[in-house]
Amino acid sequence: MVAVKPDDLSLAFDFVSYAAPTEHDAYVSLDTGKIYSTSDSSDAFDEEMPEDLATSDRYLAIPHRNELDLGRRLALRFVAQALPACYDQVAGFSCGKGLMLVSRICSSGKAFSIAGIRLKPMLPKAR
Repeated sequence: MVAVKPDDLSLAFDFVSYAAPTEHDAYVSLDTGKIYSTSDSSDAFDEEMPEDLATSDRYLAIPHRNELDLGRRLALRFVAQALPACYDQVAGFSCGKGLMLVSRICSSGKAFSIAGIRLKPMLPKAR
């Protein structure tokens, strides 16, 4: 098994997700753990890229954040599974972003106490 540094993987994910889907790509070599980054909008990458980067099964493509489906639908699927009695209430929250919806769900201790889930309160980071 190949080891990849979590910080390198996080940076590659951010790089891929920074632009529109398919504009930036990143791949992890399953043999070495090295991450290769490419971009349609820039030729600034000086390193040699393997020719079979996008076609070989020896490289794993890092997904764009949109491919992970982490928005409102995920939050509502969670509520439907874990808190079906609260689904209508949660679905009625008027926010467009999944993270905002999850934040509202988390701020409603009642919903999670029904499901038996304990949450640690998270304070916003100081800027």
